[in-house]
Amino acid sequence: MLSRWRLRPQCFLIAGTHIRRQIAEKLRLGQAIAPESFDSVSIFFSDIVSFTELSSKCSPMQVVDFLNEFYTVFDSKIEERDVYKVETIGDAYLCVSGLPHRNGTDHIKEICSMSVTILKDLRNFRIMHMPTERVMIRIGVHTGPCVAGVVGLAMPKYCLFGDTVNTASRMESNGKGEPTRVECTIASTYTSEIGGISGGCAFDEDDGNGSSDKAGKVHMSEQAAVLLADKYPEFRTEPRGEVIIKGKGVMSTFWLVIDDESDSQMSQYI
Repeated sequence: MLSRWRLRPQCFLIAGTHIRRQIAEKLRLGQAIAPESFDSVSIFFSDIVSFTELSSKCSPMQVVDFLNEFYTVFDSKIEERDVYKVETIGDAYLCVSGLPHRNGTDHIKEICSMSVTILKDLRNFRIMHMPTERVMIRIGVHTGPCVAGVVGLAMPKYCLFGDTVNTASRMESNGKGEPTRVECTIASTYTSEIGGISGGCAFDEDDGNGSSDKAGKVHMSEQAAVLLADKYPEFRTEPRGEVIIKGKGVMSTFWLVIDDESDSQMSQYI
């Protein structure tokens, strides 16, 4: 048993270095890990738009090099935040705030702040062997309860379970990717009274030159916007309107404004 663990040191890390030491020790001893329930976390999903088409222009080695360089941007920002990297699968990236260490409602601030800094760094990102290609990315975030636990012993993985995870994935797939920008869809189960927020259906218009008046903004649900405004008024939002989300119906959504004025207000968080 011990030799097997020495041969697979990545199992101790379980897609990151922030896993609790006692969990790693139980895994080393081959013991089962009881799943843990968390009342409120924010889950972050992202993927690269048209990744299959993009990777078809690369050799397998170039794809690996590109993803390593690309996700180094994400990893460096996670290290600065109270965010836990769960895993990467191909071009998909999954992380969460609010577990394994609970942080009250700070998770929404941590994820929003991280998204902003990632967006800023990706503006200057270029694929080394294809410098003229611009990388497009979608990000989806959802806030709510979930269960986390380790699955498997031979190759254990720290996994997240629950509708919050599924909704975060839906948020990502309903996001829009444009060059040099990240659009983040965030939904929340925060139950505070919602008031003074309204808006009808809205659709983004692209000017045909790869730009949009929604560039540089993070996409949020109505509940998340209220939670963010309640706890962190330094962040500014504006209504996008109602968006139809498959399996969820109509959701009112908002943009987290990212501009020079907002940068100065959010400077304590980013």
